[in-house]
Amino acid sequence: MNYPSLFDLSYVNYFQNIDEFHLESMQTIDLSLWKKTFVYDASNQLITNFKYITMLYADLNKILKGKFYYSGVSFASKPISLGTIFHYYIQYLASKIFNNVNLTKPFNNINAVKNSINTSIENIIHEILDSDNISNININSIIDDSKQHKFLHLKIFINKPKTINGVNIKDTCWHIHILML
Repeated sequence: MNYPSLFDLSYVNYFQNIDEFHLESMQTIDLSLWKKTFVYDASNQLITNFKYITMLYADLNKILKGKFYYSGVSFASKPISLGTIFHYYIQYLASKIFNNVNLTKPFNNINAVKNSINTSIENIIHEILDSDNISNININSIIDDSKQHKFLHLKIFINKPKTINGVNIKDTCWHIHILML
């Protein structure tokens, strides 16, 4: 099955030996908040306005823990259901192990996966908050007014659970795409 992009975007996979998937946020992120939080001074140094950083953090945290739309070639032969990053991952596991995306109950309590996703989300947010370590997010392209439609692209890596053996499950990369308005 192939799920078209809600935003009519084409996605590229970057890695070998890792299963890659693309998720589009069902929520938008406030572009004006990014522009208030990050500005360039006269010497072209990036300045973080800490007055708005907690609002940005809360907005991003809510979006990353919310629901996403799956875009691209499916990991399953049957339809997958809308959900959070964790929900898509356990559907992926169910598809790989049982060939049925609906048999997710055995995976609901894999705390290592939940913790891995939550840690990845926290790391993304901390990277944004740390202006010295913001290299993976191009702030200049976000606050530049020349592009009409802007998307924040983030990656969450989930390693194969150590408790599952004997099944062809790979480490995964979940590309997160968030429309900025």
